[in-house]
Amino acid sequence: MARANSQVAEMLLEICVTELEDVAADVKSHQLVPQPVVQESSHPYTDDVTLTGQVRIPGAESLQVEFDRQCSTERRHDPLTIMDGTGRTVANRSGREWSDWAPEVRISGNELRWKFSSDGSVNGWGWRFTVYPIAVPAGQREALSDRAVLSQPSVELVMSLLDLRSCTDRTIISRLAASLASCAQLSYLDPSQRMWVLHQLRQLMTTGVGKSLNVLELMASSPSDSPTDQPVFAAHHGPLGSLLKALPETLLRQYEYEDPIVRGGKHLMHSDFFKVLVALACDLGLDSLPCSSDNSRWAWFRRYCMASRVATSLTRRSSVPLPTGYCLEVERRIRALSDAEDVHQEEEEATDHEDHSIFKLEHDEQLIHWVNRRPEDWTLSWGGSGTILGWGHNHRGQLGGVEGAKVKLPTACEALTALHPVQLVGGEQTLFAVTLDGKVYATGYGAGGRLGIGGTDSVSTTTLLESLQHVFIKKVAVNSGGKHCLALSADGEVYSWGEGDDGKLGHGNKSSCDRPRVIEILRGKEVVDIACGGAHSACITAAGELYTWGKGRYGRLGHGDSEDQLRPKKGGSSVWMACALRGVWQWRCSDTVHHRRRLCVVVGGRGLRQAGPWRLRWLQGTPSH
Repeated sequence: MARANSQVAEMLLEICVTELEDVAADVKSHQLVPQPVVQESSHPYTDDVTLTGQVRIPGAESLQVEFDRQCSTERRHDPLTIMDGTGRTVANRSGREWSDWAPEVRISGNELRWKFSSDGSVNGWGWRFTVYPIAVPAGQREALSDRAVLSQPSVELVMSLLDLRSCTDRTIISRLAASLASCAQLSYLDPSQRMWVLHQLRQLMTTGVGKSLNVLELMASSPSDSPTDQPVFAAHHGPLGSLLKALPETLLRQYEYEDPIVRGGKHLMHSDFFKVLVALACDLGLDSLPCSSDNSRWAWFRRYCMASRVATSLTRRSSVPLPTGYCLEVERRIRALSDAEDVHQEEEEATDHEDHSIFKLEHDEQLIHWVNRRPEDWTLSWGGSGTILGWGHNHRGQLGGVEGAKVKLPTACEALTALHPVQLVGGEQTLFAVTLDGKVYATGYGAGGRLGIGGTDSVSTTTLLESLQHVFIKKVAVNSGGKHCLALSADGEVYSWGEGDDGKLGHGNKSSCDRPRVIEILRGKEVVDIACGGAHSACITAAGELYTWGKGRYGRLGHGDSEDQLRPKKGGSSVWMACALRGVWQWRCSDTVHHRRRLCVVVGGRGLRQAGPWRLRWLQGTPSH
């Protein structure tokens, strides 16, 4: 009827908007919902005390505990114990790092207890945690009468009647956007209802009037800033503005909660709630706003936005052009792979793939078919037969599938060859392979967790580092006799694992790691190269900054002393480096007005005990090439 009669369509739309507004204003339903409870210590906390507490939330089927990122107490000396309602210990938390507090804590029932003890050792900021109740929203409605249920505002009614294609009036669209934004923030709605609300809001914001909204202005303004002469936008400045302001932090918290769960294999995919949140943020262009400028925390979101927009362009073809950033990146890679004579081809020929009228859908289908049928044709690292040969000691299976403890002649390794790696690197009785799609495989001796696959067991076949399978790794570094490794991602982040003696893993301690762990202090530094020595590590950033850490004996770290460094410490500038068992060599370029000279800097070599960088003066003045 609505499609045939515009008046009916307007009437149904008004009913839907009014119903959503009533749902958002239903204070009584909101009061029936169990609310989160916050517990915390003093900041900083007091020495030599024992504190206890209890949290009970009626109506909750279970409780979820989330800790504040600022939590910091002395490890083992000042523990916080979380118990269920019967007094059974569920979790113990202490430490200085966020990883000590991050794991999820869930408790069955509606009650938990906690106990905190501190001694006279060095204290810290303390702790704070929020207890979230988990309850079934529909449970309370089942106890009500039919009259009471029918008298309450209902999202189900709107889900059955709303048709966004009938929304043409700017005023009604403004009210609809505001009511959807209000309902999206109601925690007592059923999850399926909130998901529907978010999907409708996303569709409304990315079509029609929604496209004309200034998202940056909405996120920066307050209700008092609303222009009085634009009632459509004034309505948005209320609930819609508050939703958009909270969206970056909500999205980031949800990502940080789900990412380790997906990477660890507990869940195969991200939740539908996270998917619709990230899609809404992408459609609104959140990646181009100042709120997402921190590359270390938002690099994943920028990758998603790029992939989403490219997919949309390839799907809709001529109506949506390819993103400019994507085209520039493709052009850069084409030039890097082309021969010198091909670089000077005509510009229009080099960009034909960007024109949907030339490179059509059937061409995309042919490419995908080609990649799936013959992936080896797309691996650029291979020449000749592409067979990997291995020989030497193989007591721990470090040759990756070659049989025999001592292999005296070069022998084909089928398992490694099948991976088509772009990098092979070996440590002490270990071998690592990096593939074209950014995956890392390990084989060999597992002592100290040096393989990064979890545990200390040795493996004789190439095994995927599952904790890195969702990270694109472009390089792995390990010393030829090394017991620890570094991995560099495409986003410039550095991961380390293996033996942690001397602090060479860079995590602020000397503990070993049996799985790759990101070095937090290097996040956002855009690292471009990594290297490992026997007891120390080094990296170079895009800005030419050199960071070293680990064992400092003989001045090998280049900081002017022989002190060990448990975390990366800036030591100068460099464009290339190499670590050895007892030293680090680095080369840096010095530009002058008329020409460029290359200077060689040596730090802490075997026969040279130099605490700081030392210039080889007999090379000074030699032009670089």
